[in-house]
Amino acid sequence: MEKNERKLQVLKVLCDGGITSSELAETYGLHPVTASCLLANYHRQGLLHRRLRKEPGGAPRGEYYYTIARKGERKVEYLEEVFQPTFVEEAGAFKVLGGAMGLSGRDDKAMAAWLGGKLKR
Repeated sequence: MEKNERKLQVLKVLCDGGITSSELAETYGLHPVTASCLLANYHRQGLLHRRLRKEPGGAPRGEYYYTIARKGERKVEYLEEVFQPTFVEEAGAFKVLGGAMGLSGRDDKAMAAWLGGKLKR
């Protein structure tokens, strides 16, 4: 799985509510350290908020609870657009660009512009 596909998958889970790294690891069969690193990286990128989870009595539990930030919501919208296949017509046949080939948004636009120039009659 490409890293941006995993990022989209994790961020979409967080759109539905918060999660801890152990919950993420259990849900997706990830190693706990991998899940913790993913969430910590997304937090450093500004995509997630986090707070230290507390016991019912108020004592810190030692585990972070992550929720999605507005920047993370925008990233989900962008990644969904990138991984959505785009079809263009070339010489009467349709070709797939974008997510299906793992291209970035910039690559999609460049490829579409290039094909657009080739299609002008």
